This record gives sequence, structure tokens and C-alpha cells, in this order.
Amino acid sequence: MTRKTITVLTTGYWSRKTPKRLVATTLRGHRIGPVRTETTPWFKFCGVDYEIDDEYVSVVHAADAEIMRDAAKPEDPLPDL
Repeated sequence: MTRKTITVLTTGYWSRKTPKRLVATTLRGHRIGPVRTETTPWFKFCGVDYEIDDEYVSVVHAADAEIMRDAAKPEDPLPDL
């Protein structure tokens, strides 16, 4: 993510550490979330459903809060850490 764009990379099924390909690029004004956390955290972006690790939920919420100036601060999904 830069000041002007959001770039989504995918990792693949067997490895979540190494990016495999570019999936989408859009202007920064586009909201990424909301992240659904009823089961495995996931969100829909540019028409595609993405699963993310718990540790990145707050990152998505923070990115959305940047463009939604009047929104409350995002809740920390892992307050124990």
C-alpha cells in the first residue's frame, strides 16, 4: 500500500510467506474491509474473497480508518500480545 494505491498480492495454498502473484491494484480511496471474523478472518476486495491471518486484521482496519477520517479507531484483535 502506498499513499496513492493499494496492491493485493496472493501467496498460494501451501505457503503464506512468499508472494506468488499480483491480484489487484486500485486507488487508495477504496475501502479494503470490513473484515469478517466469525470464523477465519476474511474480507472481499475487488470482488474476490481473501482469508488473512489474525495478526493482519488490525492492519486492514487501520488502513480503512485512514480513508474514513470520522471512523473510530480500529479494535485490536490480539490485545494480549
